[in-house]
Amino acid sequence: MERDRRLRVDRARLLTFLGWFRASSIRPENPLAVELSVEALESRLAADGVPHCFGFFTAANEWSFFEARADVHLYVERGSVRRVRRIAQDARSRRASRGFLQIYTESLSGLSVATRAGLPVTSPFQTVVDLRAHPEGGAHAAFLEANLLPRLREGP
Repeated sequence: MERDRRLRVDRARLLTFLGWFRASSIRPENPLAVELSVEALESRLAADGVPHCFGFFTAANEWSFFEARADVHLYVERGSVRRVRRIAQDARSRRASRGFLQIYTESLSGLSVATRAGLPVTSPFQTVVDLRAHPEGGAHAAFLEANLLPRLREGP
């Protein structure tokens, strides 16, 4: 609907539609069981020059902590998966908890990326859409949608 030269959308419908679309396009790799921390992994990936972005639950907890999770969710370009696996197995820290590294292959130029606490993460809107597409992401998506998205500036 256009009003006052501004395009307005029904956010709930848009998020539902985008979540359905993302569910069909997200490409997870086999998870890797490792001991790691997000910070240690970030440091190693940056030092090795691997383009990456944290997403899903990892990004959600950077935007607004909701639930502790030992798993780390990471977007990388398809050609970087082998390097990331090698780096992740070496990125151990004493404060890390045992969990899984879930790698998703995606063209990073197609993601909305921001920086939060020094980490490259998906934007709040992208994070909500992605969590809606994840089989376990519903509660996280609803929490962010209710508590974070309304605070974001909409439109110009």
